Amino acid sequence: MTYTNPDKIKELMILEEISQTAKDSAHDLRTASSRHQFGARYYWIATKALHLFLKDDDLPVLEKSCQEELAEELETYIKENPEASEDACYDYISERIWQIADSNTPIYTSTIDALHYLYGHALDQAYQNAGFGDGQEDHYKQITICCYLEQTMSAFYQELREKKGAL
Repeated sequence: MTYTNPDKIKELMILEEISQTAKDSAHDLRTASSRHQFGARYYWIATKALHLFLKDDDLPVLEKSCQEELAEELETYIKENPEASEDACYDYISERIWQIADSNTPIYTSTIDALHYLYGHALDQAYQNAGFGDGQEDHYKQITICCYLEQTMSAFYQELREKKGAL
């Protein structure tokens, strides 16, 4: 069977690479005197597999989606309210940032766990910066993702303000 879809070809190449690495790792485990090399390869395989599993829910993809949605919201607001003050625009966008972050935060536990495995340090740092609590809350991992998306969109909005002047 011949594939022409570039995404499908890339996916198959990654799967083949993961498969070959798994075979090599299994052989290395039998022959190596140290398990360290196997652990590094297993981590690489797990990381590749998680990125493949996440596809459209990977953190960089979620960030880009949020930023695009925010840029569209900002453009629409400015067109509909050309006389709005900078404070009014900021208030509107600040509220929309939370709504966009919330709507783009994954809801499935497997996706949330995978994202936290891959990006846990950055997510935990965003949570701590938000000052919500001590990490013992229900849905803690999901909250960290929402905080991260909110903070990246806030930074994106600040960059837009600096590039285009006061918005």
